[in-house]
Amino acid sequence: MSNLTLYNSSAGSGKTYTLVKEFLIKALDQTHTTSNYYKHILAVTFTNKAAAEMKERVIKALKEIASKEKLEGTTAFLLADLIKPKSEGGLGIDKNTLEKKCEQVLRSILHNYNDLAISTIDKFTHKIIRTFAHDLHLPLNFEIELDEQEILSKAIDLLIAQVGKNEALTKLLIDFSKEKADNENSWNIDKDLYVFAKNLLKDNGEFYIKQLNKLAIEDFHTIRKELFVQIKLFESEITSISENAIDFVNKQGIEEKSFYRGYLVVYFKKIQKFSDFEANPTLQKMMVDEQNWYSKTVPESQKQLIDANKSTIIAYYDAIQNHIAENESAYIINKLLLKYSYTLAVINEIEKTIQEVKEEIAKGAKFKIPPENMEDNYVVYVSNVNNPTSIVGYRDGSVWYDETGTEISDPSVLGPSSGPYLVDADDNVVSSKAFKDYKPQINYMPRIAFSFPISDEALFFAHYDVLTKRPYSNRLDPTNYLFIHSMGTNAISNP
Repeated sequence: MSNLTLYNSSAGSGKTYTLVKEFLIKALDQTHTTSNYYKHILAVTFTNKAAAEMKERVIKALKEIASKEKLEGTTAFLLADLIKPKSEGGLGIDKNTLEKKCEQVLRSILHNYNDLAISTIDKFTHKIIRTFAHDLHLPLNFEIELDEQEILSKAIDLLIAQVGKNEALTKLLIDFSKEKADNENSWNIDKDLYVFAKNLLKDNGEFYIKQLNKLAIEDFHTIRKELFVQIKLFESEITSISENAIDFVNKQGIEEKSFYRGYLVVYFKKIQKFSDFEANPTLQKMMVDEQNWYSKTVPESQKQLIDANKSTIIAYYDAIQNHIAENESAYIINKLLLKYSYTLAVINEIEKTIQEVKEEIAKGAKFKIPPENMEDNYVVYVSNVNNPTSIVGYRDGSVWYDETGTEISDPSVLGPSSGPYLVDADDNVVSSKAFKDYKPQINYMPRIAFSFPISDEALFFAHYDVLTKRPYSNRLDPTNYLFIHSMGTNAISNP
């Protein structure tokens, strides 16, 4: 496999950075005629956390590079690596070309987010099975049963049980039901709650869901009020300008039908519905005098009135267009946030409830849930190797952490009885013949001896033994030697 590249290094050494860079190099390659090549790239991870982090870094890099702003930190290093010549592992393109390409790829990803194939191995294989369900003689609507059912059921039951007790939550769920009914959907929210909870256990959007955890229900109500104010400010400005424009036309004695096909006044009325801000192409030409403002059948007196007031009418039109150009993006986002604010608030409460259920389940388990910054491949240290009752720390290579996930320099604080929590070997699978006792290898170091006369009656004799020194306890891989310093000294005389 000549195209196989293997990256093997310890945690924190930059593996994720390298993988993100390689992903971007393939997705942004100029030899691809479209910006959709990322759909042909597959990235699989073991955990949802790793998949979410990979997605976040890819999108963050594309967004920041496309912004054309001054970059700092990781993205700045990525930019420098990407514009390197191909002979040095880069794309071989200039900064401006890279910025445009990043913008195109980012836009495509945002419109086709499900095609960004960065997921866990489980999710990837599930997609394959789902695609070939017929060939595998499986029902097309098959479902996978996981242990998550218990968590989902408990979380939803716990949330609904708070209705009538928790005033803020009760009001939120009632408002959510009313909003569904207003949108001509079923007011029953049981199914929605279950779907929300089920999606929360997947990897999509995990990073952004955690950002919501910082908000309380009251915060969402405050946000809704502010969104409503911002939306009304935008709409009231357009309404005011368009009504003033119509009022001006009427006061000048210009009839609506005098304008070419009535486009002008129709536009000022239509825009107050806030559904479509784009002017008719013919009206756009009228505003730059590339189209007649009136038809030939219009009386001469009306033509003169229109000609005399063109500049003022154009000023009203330009004022609306400038306001839209400056604020339309924020207006659209605010409307979407307002539309889904109750949904986001409910999702946030479900997420919190799921975490409560997980913690409750963990209390009944032997150990607590590890801190978020502890990876799956870290070695877990327990209070007593022979009879473990609690987790006292973690180890990643030569880096040690206490039970809270805080890095420590002296692992002896974990306690003299602690040790790694390892799984016992399965005697049915592993035979004792596969192992043999460890026999230490002894290498004798050279002795140095010499002598020389210092007078006619005396000689100087010198004799040196080369000492070997054991490494510090926290640098040893055989974890049984964690407290080797208790033996007295870490220096051993040469035999």
